[in-house]
Amino acid sequence: MNVKNYIREHIKKQDLKNLHEVQYAILLYFEGQSELPKWLDYKVNKLAEKYNIKPMEILANALINKVAAINLIKKANRQNIAEKLQLKYLREIRGINIKRLPSNGIGSIRLKDGEFIFDSFRAPLGATKSIDAAYENDLIMLKYVEESGGAQDNQISTIIHFLKEAQLFLNKYENNYNFVAIIDGDYIESKFNELYRFTNENIMICTSDTYRFDHATSNISV
Repeated sequence: MNVKNYIREHIKKQDLKNLHEVQYAILLYFEGQSELPKWLDYKVNKLAEKYNIKPMEILANALINKVAAINLIKKANRQNIAEKLQLKYLREIRGINIKRLPSNGIGSIRLKDGEFIFDSFRAPLGATKSIDAAYENDLIMLKYVEESGGAQDNQISTIIHFLKEAQLFLNKYENNYNFVAIIDGDYIESKFNELYRFTNENIMICTSDTYRFDHATSNISV
């Protein structure tokens, strides 16, 4: 198993769990045991308004038809879920003791104008997204992008911003830091050559399967 299969399998399992939870919530609603969760009620009414269908018809179909219920679930393939799975994969499958960093507040790290910004509760204008993780002297940005699209291209822009700021930092200071972008997923990996131009001996682009190959207790053949 490689990281892409690992993430896909976990997302499938989470989506299936979410599907069962939606159908169970609808069952309880029809039995008069509870109200619909607010987020589910909102989705049902938005669909009803969009397609001019009665909300009760949407609920009835979703209860007996998994395909209909899929339109109501909370999709698991959100960026933060994928990044958590990347970390889990690196720790549990690769055996690398990578540390997750806070996304804001105490312990968070950002870059702006080639300088570190520590412990900020809000990202200053022009600053990078907070750095996701650290391992030894590596400061790591994680991204999983499976398919193309506007939001997905924004994720790639986030990586480019991080790499450019890393270059500015390294041009200012002699230091022992390495800046690493770990990118997984078919779409973002197709942009590897575009991102590779930002690399040097202290800036690296890799996948979760190739990161620190010599440091891992378990490596994957890719």
